[in-house]
Amino acid sequence: MLGKFGLMEQKIPRHKMCHIIFQIGFLYMVKELQSSINIFSDAGPDVRWVGDETGTAGDTCWSTINRTSLAIGASNITEYLNTGDPRGTDWLPAECDVSIRPGWFWHKSESPKKLSELLDIYYKSVGRNCVLLLNVPPNTTGLISENDAHRLKEFRSAINTIFHKNIVEDSYIKVSSQRQRGGKEGGFGPQNMLDSDHLWSYWAPHEDKKEKEDHWIEIWGKDGILKFNVIRIQEAIGLGQRIKEYEIYVDGKLIIQGTTIGYKRLHRLDGDVVNASVVRIRFIKARGIPLISSIGLHFDPFWHSKFTAT
Repeated sequence: MLGKFGLMEQKIPRHKMCHIIFQIGFLYMVKELQSSINIFSDAGPDVRWVGDETGTAGDTCWSTINRTSLAIGASNITEYLNTGDPRGTDWLPAECDVSIRPGWFWHKSESPKKLSELLDIYYKSVGRNCVLLLNVPPNTTGLISENDAHRLKEFRSAINTIFHKNIVEDSYIKVSSQRQRGGKEGGFGPQNMLDSDHLWSYWAPHEDKKEKEDHWIEIWGKDGILKFNVIRIQEAIGLGQRIKEYEIYVDGKLIIQGTTIGYKRLHRLDGDVVNASVVRIRFIKARGIPLISSIGLHFDPFWHSKFTAT
């Protein structure tokens, strides 16, 4: 096929040849046979590599990027892949690929990652607007080892334990304002952030074109106390990624200064549990008004570490 396009006789750099082979020898064939498939690589075209193999996305991570700036095998684009581009014209969400083991293949002398390591990866991938691709290599019998299967079950069970209870559901929610017309069942109120539809049901503040408004969400405990150590925010990603900068306050104290949110943003807080009366999420900068599909306060019993804004 390369000869057909006159490429065999040309002296082309290795990374450019890899890109050409990918485009001509693989991409076109796969898209022709299965047009709806999503293809993953450091150049997309549908899902982009995050730029590392540790399962870690950028603290700032946009789903948009410029595909024309990407190429298979290029060594100078890892940071760009990691953060994405707010001015990007192509929608290529990042995917974090990492192995459950030290390497991509099974070795008898090695063990799967600890549960704490897998949860850390989850927060730094899924919790930073990314898809997580966890490699689980078969052993020499062609099967998944019992140790790996057990660790996967622990991992799934831990995620269920952390997120099965949303403390916000038993709290009061106040918002800066809300758009009145349209929306699911005729409105864009804060109740939309507590339903199961995280794509097309969302809170939308009133938009005043004459002056810049301060958009915010407050969560108040019904019994006066909120007990949590994880904060979750999700945008209505079906309508694009908008948030550029936000702040989170606990009882009036600024604890988080964040940038992007995207489909899902998770923040783990210090210690076993945070006891507070009110949590305030303030949206500082956004491309258009913020559209928030879901919020949550959760308790992670597996998290016991010095505070870092992850």
